[in-house]
Amino acid sequence: GDGQGRPIHGLVHDRPWRVVERHADRLVARFRLAVDRPDALASWPADFTLTASWTLHPCRLDLELDLEAHGTMPAAFGLHPYHPLPVVPGSDPGACELALPATLWQPQERLLPVGSPRPVAERTSIGPPLHFPGRTRLDGVSLDDPFTGLVGDPGHGGRVRSEEHTSELQ
Repeated sequence: GDGQGRPIHGLVHDRPWRVVERHADRLVARFRLAVDRPDALASWPADFTLTASWTLHPCRLDLELDLEAHGTMPAAFGLHPYHPLPVVPGSDPGACELALPATLWQPQERLLPVGSPRPVAERTSIGPPLHFPGRTRLDGVSLDDPFTGLVGDPGHGGRVRSEEHTSELQ
């Protein structure tokens, strides 16, 4: 929590998950609140199951998250990928780009949401313009922002993919 009772980084980030599938190029892990952290049921509105699948490709790592609510509850995914620039030592940091299928940005004060989400184009007072949905060069850009309004498969919500296109992935 954040000292005020808010699970600011969620309920699963610091707990063990159960591995349900393991292959040389794929790992699937599952977390169910009632099973893996039953002490938190008293402070959360409903039980849930979160399944994470990681698939390793020659130059890319994909992460797919599936959330199943066992009752009515609030839900939000907040991923905090950290990518040092440049991604590949010795390459040009100005050539790094982020592709994000988001149309909306959530204004914040002290890292907490304030007001309604706004179009990404309105995030001009914080830094260089962002070109989401689409690709934005990361040279001079610092991001610690919630983005929403994901453009994706309507039957599956949005898909966010963090890609590193390199000749080697460490």
